[in-house]
Amino acid sequence: MKQAVQTIPKIITLALGLMIYSSSILAASVNPYTYSAVYEDAIVDSKWQRGYSSEEICDSTECSSVMATDNNLGYLWVDDTTGYMHFSTNGEEDSGWRSEFRYNDSFSRGSSRVMTATLAYWSALSTSTGFTVAQLHMEEDDTYDDVYGPPARLEIIDESSFQVKWRVGYQCDNDVNDCFEEDVFSTSTSGWKSIQLETSGDYINVSVEGETYSYNLNSDNTDWPSDGGYYWKTGIYLQDDGMAYTGYQDLYW
Repeated sequence: MKQAVQTIPKIITLALGLMIYSSSILAASVNPYTYSAVYEDAIVDSKWQRGYSSEEICDSTECSSVMATDNNLGYLWVDDTTGYMHFSTNGEEDSGWRSEFRYNDSFSRGSSRVMTATLAYWSALSTSTGFTVAQLHMEEDDTYDDVYGPPARLEIIDESSFQVKWRVGYQCDNDVNDCFEEDVFSTSTSGWKSIQLETSGDYINVSVEGETYSYNLNSDNTDWPSDGGYYWKTGIYLQDDGMAYTGYQDLYW
């Protein structure tokens, strides 16, 4: 069902992270929203979701005023000095705490679509030992009224490494079965890392620093729908209680 494109040992190395103290980040000159060319296209095509629900917070240029409020500056901001975009959140995994962009336009399984980003993980500021930074998800609508989860999600785990989790089948029941398999990338989370998620025919390919794993959405027992309903998400979605911080140099989809 899944295959490693490169044969690379699964080595988990202790990440030093970006050793930036909390005071230096929170004291930095921040802007509620800098509408620069680096993030413009990505934000125009997405909506921002934050907190404990999937409530839509803002779309496109509307984010400028929404992010300016004191309640939201802690979840998403742009550093005026570096131009980097930052996500943060703090909460409980069971409540679905998040701060993330969701790509607005869904697409079919057979579409050739790519999401790329360069991101960093602030281990000195994070207490959660598991959170999703990017994923391919399924839309819930009249056609697919029972969404069983994302086919693939890229996580940061144990403050040490990236892993990709694959859902073993569209109708796998979390309450009854272990619905995920995983592959661990050999790179640590220290420093800026390039990531890419790509759909190509029946496959979803997930890459970190050029190391790629693939999953067949149409192999035996997977049974993922072929027509429509798929979309990208990126930012932070907690898979374990605590707080998490990430930064982005760029984001395209």
